[in-house]
Order: sequence, then structure tokens, then C-alpha cells
Amino acid sequence: QGLRKLPPGRLIDVDPTKIPRIIGKQGSMISMIKEKTKCQIVVGQNGKAWIKGETAEDELKADQAIRKIEAEGHNEGLTEHMEKFLE
Repeated sequence: QGLRKLPPGRLIDVDPTKIPRIIGKQGSMISMIKEKTKCQIVVGQNGKAWIKGETAEDELKADQAIRKIEAEGHNEGLTEHMEKFLE
């Protein structure tokens, strides 16, 4: 139940242990990425993330943001850093 075929978009692999950091507290981080890049994003606990944007550039920016969180998730002040990155 709740399963469906995803429409065309970008499917990326991320470290499953980083998923909580990508989502953020109460979904704050993923919501910010969605808002700033105008993309639909679905992140699974299995380490898969699907991104669909209005343009390929929007999808690429969201992909880069997720990769940046994956690489720098251990740093303090990541939310502020990501806000600047997505401007």
C-alpha cells in the first residue's frame, strides 16, 4: 500500500545512514531543498532519492544539495550553509 510507479526524473543513491540528516528535523532540510529548487523529491530509507524538477538545472541543483548534505552532514551550522548554497 502506498507504492506507485515514479514518473520520469532523476534517481540517485545516497548513504542510507545520512537519510535522517537529509530530511532534517520535522522535514526542515528536505523542505528547504524542495522550496529553493522547485523540485519534487522523494527520499527512501533504503538510500534512494528521486528528484523531478521543472528543468534539468533545478534537478542538478537539488542533486548537488543532497550530495553536499551527505558529505558535510557532520558539520554544525549545516542549515545556514545550505541556505547560502541554494541561493
